[in-house]
Amino acid sequence: MEILKKQIFDASELADIREVSVDPSLDREDRIAEFRRQIGDPHHFRCGDIVVHAHYAQDGPSLTDRLKQLIN
Repeated sequence: MEILKKQIFDASELADIREVSVDPSLDREDRIAEFRRQIGDPHHFRCGDIVVHAHYAQDGPSLTDRLKQLIN
């Protein structure tokens, strides 16, 4: 089992995902590149005053499974 290290982030330095805007007419690869350019680290960002830290387990449930759990 991998031990997760606690990281400290300055919330003011994280991108606010509400401010990310990607041109839907771009092809898939360009949309992904533009999103990454604007968000910086896609695992650490803000949504307003909320800081989001996303991490995933290789052998864990899928995002779809977790979302289903939240709405049930």
